Amino acid sequence: MTPHGKTTGHGSTGDRTDVLAVAALMRQSLRGGAVRRMAVPLREVVEDGHGTRFLSMPAVSADLGLCVNKTATITDGPGPTVTSVVPVFSTATGDLLDVLDGALVTDLKCAAVTALVTDCCAAPDATSLAIIGSGVQAWQQYLGVTAARPITDVRIHSRTAAHADVLCARVRRADPSARVRVCASAREATEGADVISTATTSVRPLPIAARLAPHVHINCMGAHTTDSREVSRTLMERAALVVEDIEIAVAEAGEIHRGAIDLESLVSGDHTGLPGRTTVFSSTGHASLDLITCAHLVTRQASTAPKGRPYVAQPGTQESAGPPGTQEAQLAAADREFTDALARRDIVMPPDLAPGVLAGARSLRAMSELLRAVEVSDV
Repeated sequence: MTPHGKTTGHGSTGDRTDVLAVAALMRQSLRGGAVRRMAVPLREVVEDGHGTRFLSMPAVSADLGLCVNKTATITDGPGPTVTSVVPVFSTATGDLLDVLDGALVTDLKCAAVTALVTDCCAAPDATSLAIIGSGVQAWQQYLGVTAARPITDVRIHSRTAAHADVLCARVRRADPSARVRVCASAREATEGADVISTATTSVRPLPIAARLAPHVHINCMGAHTTDSREVSRTLMERAALVVEDIEIAVAEAGEIHRGAIDLESLVSGDHTGLPGRTTVFSSTGHASLDLITCAHLVTRQASTAPKGRPYVAQPGTQESAGPPGTQEAQLAAADREFTDALARRDIVMPPDLAPGVLAGARSLRAMSELLRAVEVSDV
């Protein structure tokens, strides 16, 4: 995939760099069979009977050495409707490597898989993009599509015009040379567009243009059920459908996806001619892509941690730990947690202060244990 576009307004070039890096890792993992070898059970959804849903989406990969589980709540508000975290464990040691913000993982994953699929399906010279929706996912669609194609014409439609104006201004800041405009209708935005991205909560087909460009590629990222989608069934039946995983797409979005192209097949190169026909990426999500995104984020975090951190092993650390279960071994494990926490937060400990800070941490830990012991004995 050739990087396109310019500095984005959302955290500058780091966004585009991350999108391209994760898309490349997805392609590599799909082609190499790492995704196929992952253990990815169907997501579990539990409802409380009052509208709140709790989701669990685990995935394990020996190839990437990670075990993750995105857990989320979905509510009707007030406040954020989706709250999620992703604990990341090492399959080699079982250690907890990090706990990532679920929104961060989801946003980057969606932009990256959009870039990957768009690169495989859209016309190579595609320059126009229509975005229906104006929320967080709409911005991720902009990032993903512009990472794959040299987009110079961006049309945005949202049922809330003020939100469309905000997204429009953000795109202009990201690429001042692009033609960016708010459209009064989905039909106006999509007519003649090379690429269309839908990122809405609509459970009925959006009123996009009746006559689309024959080569149009559509990223359909919003709401779906087995009975509904943002685009019409007629359009889906005549288009080449692309999904992350056929079984999950069928289970969550209906039998119409039974003959779709899955991601592994898409990137293997067995499907030629897709950029010249109508294609629809009917996304339902897949935990394997969350895991790949986590692998990138954890690696990035490790690569930006202080190099050769000036922590000098002290008595009682890993290097001099005693037999498992002894006080010495427990002290060593606690010291490692402390130094790992410093690394995760990019805290550089000056060599002359390291012994004193570690001694202070040990004293606080000992005092806490003493207080807990007193509380227990008082009871």
